Amino acid sequence: DILAQISNPKIIAGDFNAVRWSHTLDRVIASSDTNIVNGTRWSLKLWSKLLLPIDHILISDDLYINDISVGDDLGSDHLPILSKIVY
Repeated sequence: DILAQISNPKIIAGDFNAVRWSHTLDRVIASSDTNIVNGTRWSLKLWSKLLLPIDHILISDDLYINDISVGDDLGSDHLPILSKIVY
């Protein structure tokens, strides 16, 4: 209910601890009236070789992504997602 009350433009980004095809992420998208920025970004490092796509960017319809990529390892277990968002 709280997500539906936020006015546009909306940017919700970060570690959702959920892959794109999860029911949990679908519920956040539906309740916030946002869209996920398409593309799978392998951003969580496990055991230094396995990567999982659990970091996402959600945006409202009045925004669009001009560029998106996964950045260099900065020492976290998550790789940064770099994005240019246009309003």
